[in-house]
Amino acid sequence: MAFTSDFDLSTLQLYANDVERLLICYYCKCGFALSVTGSQVTSHLRDKHNVSKELRDGLTRYLKYGHPYSFRNPAEAAPRDDSSQIHHNLRIYDGFACRECPYRTINYAEYSRHASKEHRYSGQALR
Repeated sequence: MAFTSDFDLSTLQLYANDVERLLICYYCKCGFALSVTGSQVTSHLRDKHNVSKELRDGLTRYLKYGHPYSFRNPAEAAPRDDSSQIHHNLRIYDGFACRECPYRTINYAEYSRHASKEHRYSGQALR
């Protein structure tokens, strides 16, 4: 399938968030914001959702040259405010919030490193 400049990303269950300029996968309620660097989107669709090559063919080129605006790297996007409304295409994660500063993560090891480095907490104080 060749992608044209008016291709509808929703056929691959991809959502172009024009406010934050992020590409979000909602295939099977995936909820990931995807980096469009290289072929990461097509690799995600292939590896996580088994989307056929025929459906993915030309997607990387379309995202680079055919889409009306460029997408941001999700790692560089600011976290959503606590009071933000739930985005219907993003997954919600349980995680860890620092009591001393706005740091948040879903990874306990990352949180533990943050607390001990930034706030000098020992492992016992984190429990």
